[in-house]
Amino acid sequence: MVVGVPGKASTATRIKPPYPPEFGEEAVRLVRGGEEPLSRIVDGLDVFTEETLRKWVKQTEIDAGERDGLATEELRRLRREFRVLRQEREILKKVVTFFAKEGEGWWAPSGSSTRRRRATPSRCRAAC
Repeated sequence: MVVGVPGKASTATRIKPPYPPEFGEEAVRLVRGGEEPLSRIVDGLDVFTEETLRKWVKQTEIDAGERDGLATEELRRLRREFRVLRQEREILKKVVTFFAKEGEGWWAPSGSSTRRRRATPSRCRAAC
């Protein structure tokens, strides 16, 4: 889950991000300024961990095109698409289960058998 990425709204749908976007943007500016060590910035801003701040800097660089990776908007689109595909798969599982319980299935007319009849000598003589 991405939380509080600077300059972007969070992709989390269940939890409100603990930091507003402006806070993340300012934190990234401080890190990029290079005037203070990362640990002091983390302590001064009361951010969870140094790793949180590193992730914000990395995502900002990706979004700015300075680094390879998936931009925030692309990640959001892919997560949405993945969620839809997962829902579709669950629906298909239910459909398969429903038709498996139906016995012969929807493709075979009722009363007909999908099994082949065994050839008997009398039928072979008549057809030959």
